Amino acid sequence: MNLKQIQIFTKYWIPVIAWGSLIFFLSSLSSLPTQTIDLPFLDKTGHLFEYFILGFLICRALRNTQKKITRKKTFFLTILFCLLYGISDEVHQLFIPQREFEFYDIIADVSGAILSQIIYGKHYE
Repeated sequence: MNLKQIQIFTKYWIPVIAWGSLIFFLSSLSSLPTQTIDLPFLDKTGHLFEYFILGFLICRALRNTQKKITRKKTFFLTILFCLLYGISDEVHQLFIPQREFEFYDIIADVSGAILSQIIYGKHYE
């Protein structure tokens, strides 16, 4: 890797890795601070937000590092990655005390990723 490639990787892919790591870390906790707040759908809103940001960062990285990638392919790859990461996140929680696999969390994850793609497409394309 030359210096320019390292700078591009750092600018576009390190944020994806950092945000994914934060999601993994939060999933590793037996309980979250938000679990003490009794608001309907707060958990699902958190998932939507987490994966909105992840989807945005992935799309940004793909669009700026893969020059020949189409918008349609970017959309598909971003949603696919967020879906697979969301599934792996739920499986990971099976091994954490007081946490469990929740199918509706995956729906919220993918919804956040799709929403990020809609907004990214309208404002950055």
